[in-house]
Amino acid sequence: MNVYPAIKGRMGEWEYYLVKMTMKHVADEIVFAQDIEEDGDKTLSQAIQRKLNDSRLKNGLVDFLAKRDDRFFASLVVAARGGNPRFYTVTLSDDERFEILVGQNMDDHFGVLTFTGQEYYALDGQHRLKAIKLLLGKEQIPRYEPPPAPAGFDKEEISVLLLTLPDDVPETEFLEKHRRLFASLNRHAKPTSVTDNIIIDEDDAIAIITRRLIHEHPFFRWVGNERDSPRIKTDGSKNLTQTETHFCHLISLYDINWILLDNRNRSGNWRDPQDPDSKSQPIKQFINFRPSEEFLDQLYQELTIYWDGILQAFPDLYNEPYKMRNHSVDPSDPDDDTRDHLLFWTIGLEMFARVVSELLDEYLPSSEFNKDDVVEALESLTNIPWDLQEAPWKYLVLIQSLRGGWIMRSEERSATMTFCRHLLAWIVGLDSLDEDGRRELKIEWRSRLVNPDPSYIEEAWETIENLRQANL
Repeated sequence: MNVYPAIKGRMGEWEYYLVKMTMKHVADEIVFAQDIEEDGDKTLSQAIQRKLNDSRLKNGLVDFLAKRDDRFFASLVVAARGGNPRFYTVTLSDDERFEILVGQNMDDHFGVLTFTGQEYYALDGQHRLKAIKLLLGKEQIPRYEPPPAPAGFDKEEISVLLLTLPDDVPETEFLEKHRRLFASLNRHAKPTSVTDNIIIDEDDAIAIITRRLIHEHPFFRWVGNERDSPRIKTDGSKNLTQTETHFCHLISLYDINWILLDNRNRSGNWRDPQDPDSKSQPIKQFINFRPSEEFLDQLYQELTIYWDGILQAFPDLYNEPYKMRNHSVDPSDPDDDTRDHLLFWTIGLEMFARVVSELLDEYLPSSEFNKDDVVEALESLTNIPWDLQEAPWKYLVLIQSLRGGWIMRSEERSATMTFCRHLLAWIVGLDSLDEDGRRELKIEWRSRLVNPDPSYIEEAWETIENLRQANL
């Protein structure tokens, strides 16, 4: 019989025990809800848990337990089916060392607990439970070999919240209450935001060097509170308004850094050269585990070369952002020093970053390179007119509202920006098209324009063709 130290408590109609258990005992004693269904009935009316996601286990949780010295899990929430566990009170106030507890009504709350043959299943934390079972050989996933468990892992300890209901609760009510509790635990648990993850994550290499970029690079540098950077927005939507003074949102900067670093030499082949046990993997798996400081430095130095080259090639990026997002700009007014620059809008900057990455893949040396190499690789992009009132962006990205003013398009925005990326790749010479291909490109460009002035269409396409010719 296994005995566990426990604290007894109550909340609402639930009586619970906070129990300390070893990983081995958790793997042995606690099962999944589907494992205790009688006669194999798995209908939705009886189902308590969501389906286990094996990919989440293979690509994160198991490696987290196996490879991280700072591994830590929150409490598993476990339900007892078939009656209450047996709890033995330990009276602490009889011991003179605990005289402080006399009169505090605590004697009924500390003790030991035994599992007495009931069925115990994970109500919340079933993925964490399966990760533990996989490492200790209690579960398997087809065609998946988990890494070896750390030495002594079976003796490490985890807290378990064991919930119970009175013995006289009918079976149907038992299931209903546990389903409702499971839904509440997951519905009201608010995950950290994407922005918060970038700010606090100490494993994600892209997040780490994005923060470093803000603190150290001359263009982004900010020595104040991380949430008050004048260059980088760190709250609200990543889509910026005309009056905002930030260059871009933190999420956009993170995404762009991801795009720049996940290049042809590394895509799908991320590994830490300083770690002999590091295996090549996609970036989505790589960012789950902090690499060596040497590799983080290497990534940061590479990223600064990219940004130094981009900023030299596109000096407009140094301009005051709020002056570069004016849909009402009047080009004929000599006193109007504002512009409507695509690279100061989130959708334009992210599309631009993808074409930049393709050009760097195409023209940068595969090994040693510097800022001047980046500038040279991006030369074709510097000839592109980035003002939204010019071709090819007018009526395509910037459209007229029903009231007659100019706005960024919202309908089919994602598909349109994907098209813009392909169009830009052709203009700068990354893609080649025969006559039929150019005709189809023009037709698609024309079909995506929103209520264009008839005189604009042929003139704008001629401009696009001339931009392409300049890059041949």
